[in-house]
Amino acid sequence: MTHSCPAEIKGVILDDEPLDLAPQLIDHPASLLFSVISEEPYEEGSIVYGACPLSIGELAEVKAMVQSCTPVEGGNLLTLDVQALDKRFEKLSISTLKGETPVAEDDSPSHPIGLKQTDGTYAILINCPAGILSAKQIERIAELSHNGAGFVKLSHGQRLLLMIKAEQLDTIESDLHKIDLSIGVLHHGIRNVRGCCGSLCKWAQKLDGKGLAQQINDAFKDRKMLFDTKIAVSDCTRNCMECFCVDIGVLGDGEYYDVYVGGSASSYHIKALPLRKGLAMDEVIPVISEIFEWQDIHTTPGERIYKTLERIGATQNDGASELFLKVDELFNKVIDLDTATSQSLQMKLTRLYGLKKMKEDMENMQKKREGQS
Repeated sequence: MTHSCPAEIKGVILDDEPLDLAPQLIDHPASLLFSVISEEPYEEGSIVYGACPLSIGELAEVKAMVQSCTPVEGGNLLTLDVQALDKRFEKLSISTLKGETPVAEDDSPSHPIGLKQTDGTYAILINCPAGILSAKQIERIAELSHNGAGFVKLSHGQRLLLMIKAEQLDTIESDLHKIDLSIGVLHHGIRNVRGCCGSLCKWAQKLDGKGLAQQINDAFKDRKMLFDTKIAVSDCTRNCMECFCVDIGVLGDGEYYDVYVGGSASSYHIKALPLRKGLAMDEVIPVISEIFEWQDIHTTPGERIYKTLERIGATQNDGASELFLKVDELFNKVIDLDTATSQSLQMKLTRLYGLKKMKEDMENMQKKREGQS
C-alpha cells in the first residue's frame, strides 16, 4: 500500500549512477514513496541513486525509481519509489524516508572522514588551496598512503584523495593536522579554492593567483553555505583555472582582477557572467564577502548561484521573454534553432536580468553599510 502523500526529504543528493556509499544495497520489495527537490529533471521510470542524510549524521545510499517529475519553483519535485536500501542503515532509512525520523539538519560544512570505495578502501578529501603542498606534507602523505591503499588521486579541483584502510580512519584527521592539512569540504561550504601558478608564471602581470587563492581559503574555509560553492582564481585571460565554470571566478586582466558569478561545469554547462571588473588584489575578498552576504538573503537551500539568478531574473525581465520568443521564431525561419539551443539562450537572458538585480541589491547593501558607518 503506497502513501498518498509522500514525505519530502531535504538534502538528498541524486545521481543517475551508484554513489558507492553503501557496501551493499539490499532489495526493498514493498512500495515506499518519498519526494525530493532536484535541480535536474528526471524521466518517469528512470533509476536514480540518492545520498540520504540520517539523524545520526551519516549518509545512507538509496536506489529508487522516478514515479513522477513536476517542475516547481526552485527545481523539480520528484516522487521516488524505493528499490533498494543501504544495508548498514536499513531500518533507519525506512523510518527517515517515511518522515517518521527527523533528518539531521546540521547545515555546517560537511568534512567527511572516509568515503568508502568499491575496493574496500576509504577516500579522504585533503584540502589543498591552489594545489600547493610542501615537501614535508608530501613525505607524510606518502607514508600514510604506503600504509593505506598505496596510491593518491588528484582531483580536478586541486584536491588530493588519499585512499586509506579502515584502521586508519580513527587517526587520519590528527595525522593531517600535524602537517597543517585539513579534510576538505564535501557539502554546505567552500570547496577547495583553485588557483593558478600565480607569480611563478610569466603571464601573471604583477598578480598572484596562487597567493590569492590561499587567502580566499583562509578567509572563508569554515563559512556555512546553503550549497556547495566553488571558487577559482586565474591570473590572466588564458584562464587556466576555468573561472567561467565555477560559482565565483576571479580572472586577471592586466594588473587587475574581474569577478564572475554563476558558472557551472557539471551536467549542466553554464558560463559565468561578469559582476565586477578592475579590482585590485586586496579588493577581491571583500567583494566575495558581499556576494556571500547577498546569497544569505536571496539563495534557497541547495541552489547554485546560476539557479538563483534564473529564479530572480524570471521576475525581472519586463516582457523580454516574450520578445525573445518572437526573435527565436524569426531565427528559426532562417537557421532552424533546435529546442535545447533556444532554451539555453532564453535562460541566459533570464540570468542576465538576475545579474542586473544582483548588482542593484549589492549596491544598495553597500549604501546601507556606508550610512551606518
